[in-house]
Amino acid sequence: MRELTVTELRTTLGAVLDQVGDGRGVVVTRDGEPAAALVTPDVAAWGLVIAARFRDRLPPFTQSALDEWASGILTASDLAEVMAADHG
Repeated sequence: MRELTVTELRTTLGAVLDQVGDGRGVVVTRDGEPAAALVTPDVAAWGLVIAARFRDRLPPFTQSALDEWASGILTASDLAEVMAADHG
C-alpha cells in the first residue's frame, strides 16, 4: 500500500479517493507512524466480517484455533458467501 502523511492526504484527497476506488489502498501516517488505512468498502467489509466471526470464538485464543478458523474463512468463494454464513 502507498503511504501518505496527513498533510499529503489533505492536499490530494480527491486523487487519493480515486486511487482507493480503483482498489489501491493507502496508509495514512502521522509523525512517521501508521494512523489509518483507506481501503474500498468491500475490503473493509471483509475485515469486519472476519473480526466478528473470530471474536465470537474467543476465549480461548490459540494459534491452532486461529489457523483452523482462517483456513475455513479464506476458502469462501466471495464476500457474499462469507457474510451470509452463520456467525455463531
